[in-house]
Amino acid sequence: MAAEAPVPAPAPAATTALMRQYLDVKARYPDAIVFFRLGDFYEMFHEDAVYAARVLDLTLTTRDKGKEDPVPMCGIPHHAVRPYLVKLTELGHRVALCEQLEDPRAVRGIVKRDVVRVVTPGVVLDEESLDPRAPSYVAAVVGDARGGYGLAFLDVSTGDFRATEAATGDALCEEIGRVAPRELVFGRDDDGQALVELVRPAHPSVPRTAVASGDDAAELTRAFGAAVARDLGTRTPRAAAAAGAVLRYAAATQPGVELPVTRVDVYGRTDTLIIDEQARRHLELTESLLDRRRASSLIEVLDESRTAMGGRLLRRWLLFPSVDVAAIRRRHDAVERLVASHAARDAARRVLAEVADIERLVGRARLGVATPRDLAVLGRSLARLPELRAALADADAGELGGSLAKDESLLSLGDDLAPRSPPSWDASCAPTRPR
Repeated sequence: MAAEAPVPAPAPAATTALMRQYLDVKARYPDAIVFFRLGDFYEMFHEDAVYAARVLDLTLTTRDKGKEDPVPMCGIPHHAVRPYLVKLTELGHRVALCEQLEDPRAVRGIVKRDVVRVVTPGVVLDEESLDPRAPSYVAAVVGDARGGYGLAFLDVSTGDFRATEAATGDALCEEIGRVAPRELVFGRDDDGQALVELVRPAHPSVPRTAVASGDDAAELTRAFGAAVARDLGTRTPRAAAAAGAVLRYAAATQPGVELPVTRVDVYGRTDTLIIDEQARRHLELTESLLDRRRASSLIEVLDESRTAMGGRLLRRWLLFPSVDVAAIRRRHDAVERLVASHAARDAARRVLAEVADIERLVGRARLGVATPRDLAVLGRSLARLPELRAALADADAGELGGSLAKDESLLSLGDDLAPRSPPSWDASCAPTRPR
């Protein structure tokens, strides 16, 4: 079940400089559990500590034990934070990671600290916590029964960003089921509460987060420019409002960096074949009927893709089947050419087997969390693109080869990284956040 209420704010106590610093951070993130970095540990205080100690099986102790009103606290080693983040987000919580922004050995007095990232059920960047063959969407819902509803969903790890509108509450709930977001964002106003009550019965296990209202049009303008924002607001106002809301929410989880978002695709529900919840479940498209796992599902049987990116694309095609006859025929023609050209097909598959998840690696780099190893893997993967283009050209694979050939800048980068010598990266290459 999703956590309905935020963790209570800490009690007003503590007069030390350190605790004032913590309370300032907690006041800015009242609905998140704050992981407060102290040396080699993340510490939690007050009600955060009481709750975390219980659900994470940690030892609850106190700060300032000699005082009449000691502060509850618990902690975890910073190098072992991942499983604790996973557990808390699975329970529907947000976690604010407050890091030391200065070297304690070089500072006299209190070390500067601030939140560098907020991990939420729908905004997860750790590759080991993500399903490589499924998106990780955070979605925003706006609207009401009078004017219809807007739904926008964003995968922060890849920049995949789409939005749509629904005329009825049933249609909205169906679309949420098809998208399968990991977190739903609603407003704190009466309309937001009404939407929660509308969606809750259909999707009781999806974590729900309430956020304050803001200037959604300004978010779209900041991301895509004034012309795009005006056009979206005119053509699809509900979808535009939802898109602005989810952008605003996601941006707040990544302070100081730009989201890896370059476009938003606004689609109509009838642009693709609508497969309702009952049909998806009984056809076992993405999970089995018995245990709701990928094993034994249709996509498990069909997915012979060589990359995680291909697996996610196949999943989208299964859940959003095209009704564009011309596009379907172009796909069929491309498949026919690859089937007929055994050597080219095998060569393309060999190359793709050496290509990592470029989408998520680029996303990590743009968000400032990429490691030197990530950048080296990205470089090696991009260096294989000229080989892939050559293999598809040999097969004359229609739109498959054509779409790759159109992106000359990407191919030029691939040529620059081609294996004349292995790519070399050092720690200075990585745009990592301060620690």
